Amino acid sequence: MNRLGLPFRNESLGTRTKSVCATNITVRRGASGNAFPNGIWEREKGTFMGFNGCEFCLPVFFHSYSLHDGHTEETENATLTFIKYKNRIYAVTCKHIIHHLHSKRKELKDQWYTLSLSLDRVILHLSYIDHSDPTKRKDIFRKLKRNLNGEEVDIVIAPINNHWELIKSKKKKRAIDLDNWNEPNWEEFNMGTAFGYPTEHKEKQGDAVAAPCIKASAEIASKLNKNSTQLTLFSTLKQPHGYFFSGLSGGVIILSNKESYETAGIVYEGQPSSSKYFKEKESNEQAFFSANDILIKGFIINPNIFSGWLRDVTCS
Repeated sequence: MNRLGLPFRNESLGTRTKSVCATNITVRRGASGNAFPNGIWEREKGTFMGFNGCEFCLPVFFHSYSLHDGHTEETENATLTFIKYKNRIYAVTCKHIIHHLHSKRKELKDQWYTLSLSLDRVILHLSYIDHSDPTKRKDIFRKLKRNLNGEEVDIVIAPINNHWELIKSKKKKRAIDLDNWNEPNWEEFNMGTAFGYPTEHKEKQGDAVAAPCIKASAEIASKLNKNSTQLTLFSTLKQPHGYFFSGLSGGVIILSNKESYETAGIVYEGQPSSSKYFKEKESNEQAFFSANDILIKGFIINPNIFSGWLRDVTCS
């Protein structure tokens, strides 16, 4: 049911989108709890203890099915993470991304507005024609039912087996392997790192628009155990970092200590989110977050939780 688009060409803008692992946001803490060295941002490749969390992710873009709007530095995006479970590959992101997509369709009066992956010069649309109403498109993602408290789980899932070989060959990605997973000793970890593609920090590179994969590291602020379903990372640097985390939703979280790391979660919130929102909050004396803060919230991912998500998907 997935629809594979034509090779991407935008003659009017002469641009194409590519993903690069370029920028890192790293907070390292000493015994005193102070960031060092002086909370300075490091620029290196998106690797973490020899491990590249960006390998699990791709940016997913909002645009018209016809691509007449092209890709620019202002094109909105989110992050998609790939997960292997029972020898099948799934794409996971956040439900609020789909809600935003539906809002854009209404705002633009374009029922074929869609999410897509840019695979070099091939565009993979993550939607298909609604056979009951060909003027509309349906998304390949499936939402989760509400939990026992009536709360929505901010996750959507799509099987992507049919296109996995294409994604691997074009972007050299791999999936989080829940078929080869061991329960970590949660108490041993004190730091976490979120990997994903922020929507505001794209840049023009020749005839391309580069969407950098960043990593944002902060201290674990949650008390974690084998029954945990969510986690929070939070740290304050000694100086403003200048990054905004809108677009990281759907990215992957990795926990670490001095000896090891463990893939642990899916990002559903990052603060500060956007420069526009932050400026509005900055004028408010009661604003909770400062320009020095890093806040990441995520859902823990393991075989038990993921199998529960698959049981709870709806067709709406």
